Amino acid sequence: MNSRNPVNAGVKHVNVPPSAVGQRLDNYLLRSWKGVPRSHVYRLIRAGQVRVNGSRSRVFRKLKDGDILRLPPIRLDDATSRSIPMHLRQLKVDRLYEDENLLIINKPSGIPVHGGTRLRAGIIEILRFQQELEDSYLELVHRIDRDTSGCLILAKEPQTLKRLHSYLRDDKEQIRKRYLALLCGKWVGGAQSINFPLESRRFSPEQRRSVVTNTGRAANSLFTPVESFTEYSLVQIELVTGRTHQIRAHASAIGHPVAGDTKYGLRQQNRSLHELGLRRLFLHAHDIRLTHPKSGAIIDVSAPLEKDLSQFLELVRQKHA
Repeated sequence: MNSRNPVNAGVKHVNVPPSAVGQRLDNYLLRSWKGVPRSHVYRLIRAGQVRVNGSRSRVFRKLKDGDILRLPPIRLDDATSRSIPMHLRQLKVDRLYEDENLLIINKPSGIPVHGGTRLRAGIIEILRFQQELEDSYLELVHRIDRDTSGCLILAKEPQTLKRLHSYLRDDKEQIRKRYLALLCGKWVGGAQSINFPLESRRFSPEQRRSVVTNTGRAANSLFTPVESFTEYSLVQIELVTGRTHQIRAHASAIGHPVAGDTKYGLRQQNRSLHELGLRRLFLHAHDIRLTHPKSGAIIDVSAPLEKDLSQFLELVRQKHA
């Protein structure tokens, strides 16, 4: 016997009712699909399973008279099975800066920026769940890796998102992103600008890596040594571009993989680091400096190293200075 409890059992095409004209698409769906988690509704919209007049749409699109919605089949148990686990619902996220336009948080390591295959929730779904305001808006401005901690920018209204994306695309001087990383090996010399082009390749359905190729996209990272040890080096990295795994791929390419990097590092090095006490990637989005998209004011925010990284760094200082 099929125990599923369908909200609707097949694809439907519906005309937007007069009462929904002017509403945002996501809010209309949340009211129509009672009991379906917000994160699941957003996932369906972004995947293109919900369409407006035959086209993919953004979650904040305002519905108009005459719009026709394509609505996929929704099964309540499928939706709720992807709901946010209790321990993540109660996650305390450190808000480094917030106003009516933007939010900058200190993302914990181990949590992706958004949910996906086999990932029930990311930081964006968690924050949206915690807000639970029907007219609220929250979108990622950029991404950082699941195992990377630190500064992450989110937009609280569409124009802010658009402006910040234009900064990242066309006016990079308006946003400066700097990271701290512990690299394997002793750094020699001063600052280096790494300009190896990167191409993203998928090696399996669940594994994607960036590799250095002549046909890759331009990628520029500025590595500046901060502290040197016999076997490791603490460096600051400023991203001029923002490619997938850019820091990790560039660090590996110059022979100094990020400590604890199981994807781009060396197994023996990582085994030694694990024995020493490192349980994660030593990469932290340390600070962000940006021009406020509305006021023009300079926003300068930093996130301290997480406790596990600061403790491990102190251990390295004692053992390898």
